[in-house]
Amino acid sequence: MQRYRELRDAEGNMEWVDPQPLENYLVTVDLALLDFLPEGFAEEVQNGLPFRGHTVATSDLIDSLYYSLSVHESVKADPRVDTRVNEPYDGDPMSMDTLVLAATYNPYCGIDPARIKAIRSSEFQRTFLATREFEARLQWLFQACSSQAFDYYVHHLDEPLWKADREASQLVSGRLKERFEAFAEQRLTNVKDGAQYAQALQGFYEKRLKAVKAELEAAWEKVQTQRAAQHKADQQIVDQYKALLFKRETYRMETYGFTMTEAGWVNIDRGTLEKDWTSGTLEVRVANAADFERVYAYVVYPSIRSLFRLNPESKERFYVGDATTHEMLMPRRAPALVVTIGYRNGDSTHTLTRFRTLEETELSVVLDPTHPRSLADDLAPYANYLPENSIQEDLRWMKKLDEIEQRQQVRCAERRWLHELHTIAYPCRVSILIEQEAFRGDTVANQEICDQDFGEALFTSECRGCHSVTGQSPVGPALAGVTQRRSPEWLMKFIRHPQATIEGGDPEAVALYERYRQYMPNASYLTRSQIRAILAYVEK
Repeated sequence: MQRYRELRDAEGNMEWVDPQPLENYLVTVDLALLDFLPEGFAEEVQNGLPFRGHTVATSDLIDSLYYSLSVHESVKADPRVDTRVNEPYDGDPMSMDTLVLAATYNPYCGIDPARIKAIRSSEFQRTFLATREFEARLQWLFQACSSQAFDYYVHHLDEPLWKADREASQLVSGRLKERFEAFAEQRLTNVKDGAQYAQALQGFYEKRLKAVKAELEAAWEKVQTQRAAQHKADQQIVDQYKALLFKRETYRMETYGFTMTEAGWVNIDRGTLEKDWTSGTLEVRVANAADFERVYAYVVYPSIRSLFRLNPESKERFYVGDATTHEMLMPRRAPALVVTIGYRNGDSTHTLTRFRTLEETELSVVLDPTHPRSLADDLAPYANYLPENSIQEDLRWMKKLDEIEQRQQVRCAERRWLHELHTIAYPCRVSILIEQEAFRGDTVANQEICDQDFGEALFTSECRGCHSVTGQSPVGPALAGVTQRRSPEWLMKFIRHPQATIEGGDPEAVALYERYRQYMPNASYLTRSQIRAILAYVEK
């Protein structure tokens, strides 16, 4: 359609002249109705629930999680209190001071979520950012991981949209370049009075972005402060329990005639007579341990009014001493007692097994939920032992340590999930979650992982049976260039659920099936990070 200028002659006749094309303005949409999230993000949030009391993936929760990734630096260490403490029979004082860290190497590469939050502001409602056309382009900008291209759109709101498309095509490559060139060929213009609104917004984006970053960082620092306080409180509990363990060990060792020196425990009784104590082994197997949430095993030495909590080798096997020798000093051929306690759904049951040291070194027990007596009744003969040698006192500490561990396990699961969200928000950098352990005093550096090495190992174990990177493949196609041929979300969907994708009628998946005439094995167990590592390797 065209616009004409009206022209009348002296006799009043009208003529339409100077035809001009009509301006085809873009139409704005309420910013709240536009999808400004990377593809797959909302679905991953839904799949990860429940989360901190949330059971429904509301838009507020999804947005909040996405924006938090602006300052959620996975590369930061996440300290954990080690609750696996017991008497250090291995002779290494560091064994009680383990600090467990989790770290990732994940520099930012993508569009900072703070930028998205900054433009979802009413001030931008009358610009082309609030259009379905920009919404469509944003998904491709996410894939391009180009903040520079994104900022070009934001900084040139006074220009036709096609000019920003053209500039974006110069900042990307491959199929993304082709996509933005196709956008530019649409020759889309601007919203009505877009240049006027853009003039009024000069400098606003930078100010808004700065304010958003400050807001998100303040919220993150608040969370970090709370976690630091919780970590400190948890560590204090562990330290208090270590003090009790030291008292327990000191009591037993001094009973045997040892004294503590700078070199460790030294036996001051060097007589030639046979001692009434010696080094011995003891292993306990709890046959039905799998039926319980927590299981503990103790050995009580009545002759010296002392006890030792056995270390778990697994949920059902326990041993005295260190992990190498399974030995400790114990009374020689003396009556002893193994007390095993299991917890399930808030209830406990226990069993008592009497034996003689050195003569019976491997015991098998079964926890009986119908045991008629209470633990307090069964332990009444030992109730006057010192607090450090009280099983009931130790169980109170075990409850505290279990609460700490459960809280840390939840945090660990959250961190892994947030890591998956991070790979969607920053799709161009493979991030590999690693668990590290370091002893107190060690210098722990964030470990850089070579994505291609990690991807090669995964490719070898998961893909090489059917695919090659280049050249002839055993079954399916060679994978080099696959990220240029397919979108990231399509690859995620097809690799994880190939049969469902084919049976759902996806044309690209159906075409692959018709060509190779067989289904690819389901790989739903692979995480996004692992799939991205494989793709990074095949495209190296």
